Amino acid sequence: MKEIKYDSNDVSLNNFLRMALSKAWGNKCSYCKKGLKGDSETQIDHIIPQSIYRDEIELAKVRHDFEGGGYLIPDDANSVENLAPIHVGCNREKGDSVPRNVLYGKVLEKAKKLSPEIVKDVETVRSLKKIRDVLIGVDLLDYDNPDVQNDMLYYFSVLEKVIKEKHPDAVDIFYATLDLGDYVE
Repeated sequence: MKEIKYDSNDVSLNNFLRMALSKAWGNKCSYCKKGLKGDSETQIDHIIPQSIYRDEIELAKVRHDFEGGGYLIPDDANSVENLAPIHVGCNREKGDSVPRNVLYGKVLEKAKKLSPEIVKDVETVRSLKKIRDVLIGVDLLDYDNPDVQNDMLYYFSVLEKVIKEKHPDAVDIFYATLDLGDYVE
């Protein structure tokens, strides 16, 4: 499976990442700590900006400042350990700056701590999306045909069982991503 990290060319992945980051951070902006109000007002922040990673001298200074305080700087600007949810306005205000203080170090520490949960959530949503994409073809089936109805009930019950076993916390997410509406009781 592809490594989970920010990719400016992968809109779908970034949408999953934004959702997982928001959830893991308690739906709060990593910068101002106020509540996030939805995807249109939430962005993915590179805690240590990408521009810093492109400047070896500046990156060395940031590493020195934070690592001296016990905070490790991720090797990859796009790794989940360097990402956090942020309001659009807060991201504009922060820009390419790196506040060199203990509170900002705590943001790095929190991102590192939350990264396994975020990766797991993104992988779960990705696998559910793949299932949903396969099931989109279900709309093309002839539901008036009793054989199709019986087959679909059987396959759907098997699929539901697999999801409950492999992703027990994701059954509700599965139904939401399917958006089956009339098809699920």
